[in-house]
Amino acid sequence: MDRRLQTYVTATLLTAAAGQLASTADAVTVGQFVDIDAVSVLSLIMPVTVVISCMGLLLGFGANALSARAIGQHNERATIRIFSTAMLSLTVVGLFLSLLLWREAPVVSRLLTNENDMRMLATDYLSVYALGAWLEMVSYGLCLFVATDGNPLRVSVAIAIGVVANVIADILLIGFLDMGMKGAALGSILQFAITTLLLAVHLRFSDSHFRFQWPVAGFKYHLLTNIKEGTPITLSSLLMAVILLLINSITYHTLGADGLFFWSVCLQMLLITFVFINGTTEALFAIGEVMMGKGQALAVRDLFRQSLLISCGMTVLLMVIMAVPDAVAIAFGVEEEPMLSDLTRVLRIFSLMLIPFTVSYLLAAYCQIQGCVTLSAFMLACQLLWTLFVLWVVSHWAASHLWWAFPLSSTLYLLGQVVFLRQKYDSIKF
Repeated sequence: MDRRLQTYVTATLLTAAAGQLASTADAVTVGQFVDIDAVSVLSLIMPVTVVISCMGLLLGFGANALSARAIGQHNERATIRIFSTAMLSLTVVGLFLSLLLWREAPVVSRLLTNENDMRMLATDYLSVYALGAWLEMVSYGLCLFVATDGNPLRVSVAIAIGVVANVIADILLIGFLDMGMKGAALGSILQFAITTLLLAVHLRFSDSHFRFQWPVAGFKYHLLTNIKEGTPITLSSLLMAVILLLINSITYHTLGADGLFFWSVCLQMLLITFVFINGTTEALFAIGEVMMGKGQALAVRDLFRQSLLISCGMTVLLMVIMAVPDAVAIAFGVEEEPMLSDLTRVLRIFSLMLIPFTVSYLLAAYCQIQGCVTLSAFMLACQLLWTLFVLWVVSHWAASHLWWAFPLSSTLYLLGQVVFLRQKYDSIKF
């Protein structure tokens, strides 16, 4: 394995795992100390948090890829300008979205659910989470830039410290102070704040390629370029927010409250899968874009193959955990039959989608590194739309087999994706 890939993947996996641990810790804690409806609420509000993350992706992910390429070309001026544009836009846009969500939290909650109890829980979470949403965007940007600057382990340490603070805060605020969803949101804000402060210190080190420059020369040009580069993955994430809303609706109307809870647990498992996907993807972009800047296309292909192997290997381990009887179900507060056995069965079926889903996602990311930005956006969008379509068809014609729609859709899509790339894009070798 390429030593740089090993270093970056290890660090980015630890980083992504730490971040997801905080989200899963929220779900487990509210499941244990509040009730299983609170776990469902975390899925209901997921589209809102995804939209916030999307803005971070739009303004930060593309800028990071461009800055990596500039570093590979030894263009210090462009590196500083790209970074400064990204951080300024992340802060300003983040503060605006935080204020908007804080003012409209009750309205957003009413759009998410008609159930009074769930709506109140959603409002409690969103009204507090809104205060730190901008910190989530800023910390995400800093994580990307510091890792690309050759310090991925520094990112892992910063996030790990933030996550530990989040978990401790969850236990204290939810378990002992009985603050419920507000406590979960406060724990997340604490994590974002600590991570941001620790990573901001990196900018003061002499070996850092990144410096904040004000005023930012060529701000408009760099902003538009950053947005263009980040658009494919952002559109995919925005579409994911819509898809999540629709899947929430389909599972609730097809299988009731229990179905929505089962989907909430499956969603947490999918998010853990994204730990492996995002970890390897960020490493692939950080190293691959530098290689592309140096004209090393063949090396990028080998890097992609290694990244794919790592992601799939990690995903198999998660599938094994999901197959262990009752283990995941009990962690989310389920203790009685038949729900205990039913959730275990659902998790085993759902886990079958994870490998083809992972491969499809990484193929789209690889296409973007090869310069096919539009193709990457198209594939990511089709992947989510196809999943929703198959789920909708199964819900109408075979509702009792609803969970099989997930592995069926992901497998069929991967097969079609591979055939399409081999026939239409000979230049993309994988």
